[in-house]
Amino acid sequence: MTKTQSCFAVFTCLAAVSVARAGTISASWFSMASNDPDTQKNYSPGTMYNTSIGGGLGPDGLPVLNAAGAAFFVDHNASGELTWWSTQDPTVSVLNNPVYPPTISLPFSDSNMYTNTTILGANGDDSQAFLTASFAGAFNLPSASSVTFNVCSDDDELVYLSGGIFGAGTMVVDNGGIHATSCTSGNVNTSLLSNVAAGNYTISIFYADRERVGATFSLTSALNIVPVTGVPEPGTILLFCSGLSLLWTRREKRF
Repeated sequence: MTKTQSCFAVFTCLAAVSVARAGTISASWFSMASNDPDTQKNYSPGTMYNTSIGGGLGPDGLPVLNAAGAAFFVDHNASGELTWWSTQDPTVSVLNNPVYPPTISLPFSDSNMYTNTTILGANGDDSQAFLTASFAGAFNLPSASSVTFNVCSDDDELVYLSGGIFGAGTMVVDNGGIHATSCTSGNVNTSLLSNVAAGNYTISIFYADRERVGATFSLTSALNIVPVTGVPEPGTILLFCSGLSLLWTRREKRF
C-alpha cells in the first residue's frame, strides 16, 4: 500500500463513518403501564395540563420537576426527576422489540407512537400501555449562530441542551402536558438560543404519550445531529483508521 493509498484508506474510513452518523440520534424506548398514576391525570378534552417541569436535567439525566410538579406528579425520584423514561419507575419497562430502533433519522415524524405496532409508524393503540421515549444527540457549531428546533407532539415533548452556557442541561423547548397534537418552534430560553457560541453541544429530547387519544412525535432541526451513545467518537475513529493504515503499510514492507 502506497502512502497515497494509505491516506485514501483513512479518508474512506472517516467518510464512511461520517455518512453512517449524519442525521441520526440515539433512541431509548419504554413502555409505561396504562394505570400509571401520572397518565390521563386531570385531563378533559380541550384542556392542557402542563408537566410543571423545572429548567434543567438532574443527576440521572432526567427532567427535573419544579415545586408544583413535584407536589402533583407521583413518578419522580429523590432528586425530583421525572421517571417516565427510567426503570426506576415500577410502571416503566424497556421496549426491546426490534420495531423500535436504537437510532432514528432526522427529520423524524410519527403519528402512531404506540407500544403495540409491528412497524414503527404503523397504526396501533395505547389500550395496554403508553409509549415513552428519550433521544440523545451531539452537534458542533463551527461559529456562533442561532439554534432552533421544531417539534410536534401528543402529548409531552421536551428538549434540553447541554454544554457551554447550557451547563449540564437547560430546557430550550417546552411542548409538555396532556394535549392534542400541537407544534412549536418556541422555547423558554430565546435569548440563549439566538447567538449560541461555537463549540460542542448535546441535545436530549423526551417524549411521553399519557392519554388514550392520539400519539404523535416529530422533531426537525437544521443542525447536523449525530448519536452520542454506542458510536465511536471521531478521535477514536481516526486512531483506528490510522492504525489500520499503518498495519497495511507494515504488511506491504514485509513482502
